[in-house]
Amino acid sequence: MKKVIWFQIICLIFAVLSSCSTIIEQKQEALVFINSNVPDVKKANEYLIPFLDHYGIPYAILDIAKQPLPNSFKEYAVIIFGHNNVINDDPDMESRLENKFLKAVFSGCGVVSFDTDVMNQYYKSIGNPVKSKFVKIIKNDHFITANLQSGEVIKLLGTIDIPPVPNASFDVLIRADNAPLLAVGKIGRGRIVGWTSQDWMQIPVFGHLTSLDDCLWRSIVWASRKPFAIRGLPRLTPNRLNSADSLKIVRADSTLKFSSSLYEVKTNKLITTFSGKTDVPTNFYLFTDSGDSLKSEIIKIPVFNNEIKIENICFIKKVKNKKKVQVQN
Repeated sequence: MKKVIWFQIICLIFAVLSSCSTIIEQKQEALVFINSNVPDVKKANEYLIPFLDHYGIPYAILDIAKQPLPNSFKEYAVIIFGHNNVINDDPDMESRLENKFLKAVFSGCGVVSFDTDVMNQYYKSIGNPVKSKFVKIIKNDHFITANLQSGEVIKLLGTIDIPPVPNASFDVLIRADNAPLLAVGKIGRGRIVGWTSQDWMQIPVFGHLTSLDDCLWRSIVWASRKPFAIRGLPRLTPNRLNSADSLKIVRADSTLKFSSSLYEVKTNKLITTFSGKTDVPTNFYLFTDSGDSLKSEIIKIPVFNNEIKIENICFIKKVKNKKKVQVQN
């Protein structure tokens, strides 16, 4: 993907974006971009997609090698570039994607990217990639890294390769040596998260159910337009391992599926749909913006069979468009 100065394009299309029609309904889900024609798609299929399923994050997959681009991305809560080289140096695909992508981000759709070509505008690669067997938490005053300690060094089992030194437009939360592993920023209303490597997801390197997993689901929640709902991990700690209720909870979590999440702008109503069958109550997590911070709430899912729709009223704070790139914690 050639390096295009997207920020300049934003300034040029600002007037067009200001006149865009109002969206009546929004899919409060992730749109995951992959490209089945490139080898890196293996990382999305083997590491990222199972992660989304395990944490109960609602998503739809768009394979740009096989599927046409939708008319707009604005109705999605967050766009995820699922692996490196998604665009695969395709100028035609890049030109068709850019305008839709920018309109979505400027209107409030978030971005979580594992594609360093997409993020090269915000942390420029200088020199050769860095190889590291550890990562360091730079800041923990951010929602994404709030459960970690500032200055904490996490040793890996293997080596990760990541591009070096970023420019100053984005805020680096986690580094490996002098290179950014995780950086965040904002364009217009859209929050942006850039991961420069997926190597840590591999079991020989670090694997899932680690401290970086916590940063991953939090990065998706932070970037997404609110309200945003996820299932999260099952809450088993209050129950004994041999408890019948624990077994029911495990069974419910294995059969319950997150079907859809739809936000009605006019009524401020989030309609979350689940399918499956449960014989014990379960729950999901609802995240909303509260000023400069995020607010979470546990929502109960009653016992059901086949399908259930749960409605929640979520009032959204209106934010004016801004032309400048800003870092937001």
